[in-house]
Amino acid sequence: MMSEDCLVYSTVLMYLLTEQKLKFMNKFNAIGLIIIIFSISCTNQKQESINESVDLVIQTDVDNKLKMSDYVSGIKYLPLGNNENNVIGKIDKVVFYGNKIFILDSKTNKIVVYDNTGKYIFETENTGRGPGEYLNIADFIIDSANSNIELWDNGNRKLIVLDSNGRFLSERPIDLRMKKFGKLDSNLYVYFTCNYPNVGYAKKGSYNIYIEDSSNNVLKCFLPISELTHLKLADNNLFSKSESGFNVAVPFDNHIYQITSEECIQRFNIRFNNFSLPDELLEVYAESIKGTREEISNASIMLMNKINNNNYALGIHNIFENRSILFFQYQITGIGTFTTIFNKRTNDLDAGIPVNDIDYGLFGKPIAIDGNNLVTYIYPYDLIKRKELLEKSNSFDSRNPEYQRLRHFADSIRPSDNPIIIRYSLK
Repeated sequence: MMSEDCLVYSTVLMYLLTEQKLKFMNKFNAIGLIIIIFSISCTNQKQESINESVDLVIQTDVDNKLKMSDYVSGIKYLPLGNNENNVIGKIDKVVFYGNKIFILDSKTNKIVVYDNTGKYIFETENTGRGPGEYLNIADFIIDSANSNIELWDNGNRKLIVLDSNGRFLSERPIDLRMKKFGKLDSNLYVYFTCNYPNVGYAKKGSYNIYIEDSSNNVLKCFLPISELTHLKLADNNLFSKSESGFNVAVPFDNHIYQITSEECIQRFNIRFNNFSLPDELLEVYAESIKGTREEISNASIMLMNKINNNNYALGIHNIFENRSILFFQYQITGIGTFTTIFNKRTNDLDAGIPVNDIDYGLFGKPIAIDGNNLVTYIYPYDLIKRKELLEKSNSFDSRNPEYQRLRHFADSIRPSDNPIIIRYSLK
């Protein structure tokens, strides 16, 4: 089964170290090439918050199709303007603000801005080490208080502020290894390190979440990381805005946490009813940490092979939430990527492969929720190929007006054009 958002996974185990023994927190897995021992817990939680968590038990049927007609009322395609100086390689983040669309492209290392019709406006292009220059844009936000663009330069480790037209305003260094960030209010930031260790940072130690003011004063820390952690991995939307704060999925942990200015709570507790990682695999590996470096390495390789040669659910990512639904994806090794949609109003939960049965097009790669719209994107050549395959098939109704609109749209684009934004209007 082919995955729309293909990730290569091995396994990383989480342990909670006590004075006398190892106690497993859950069954956790990871993207990467090494197996690492680390501990994660949520600190500074208020006891009453624990009661607010929701248990999500997922029974994966690998043949189950999530028909978009059950969840959405319409589809709109938005091609992004093309010219020789405006080529998008990979969409990492999309922010809709006012009548503009802001896109982070990690391949070209820039933020590209369009109007709400897809017309190109401007882009950031100021690579270097000087004031206002950046080496690696890892994340960005739009400050709703003043419409400024704030971006995190992971290369120079500084937060750069631009005005709404991309002109440099200010910057401040932050000696923190982090992947994503957001604002809780005009003077309160939340930083997500994604399991990157920051031993000794601000004399607080290594955490996944730091809450700081604009003067770099650390006010709170959540989700501590063991000093043994050293991870290099690709994260796909593990940190996203919610109505009350930010949703966070710490790598290799089957919880979705909610971060506010005051607390960290386990908002959603996810249990995979099938395809779960057997406890005995973790127990065998737990014994290996008592051996030599070579024995640990050999045990890690053996465990990795066992995981990759079987089918296990792991890797919660692409987390998006609005008032009505919680959307996220996970991987089953050896099979592919699966999507979960949880209706918060009815408590209905479904998991499977999303299928666009409205106009027979592609579902796309999830990238955002904007109000009542689930946003994905596709590449033009994929849509053109999809139309060609449909024309050779008898498995659909070619008289469907929605398909007719899709066909005309596909005929108007070129394979080399920029990616296409798709907005699904949720019911």
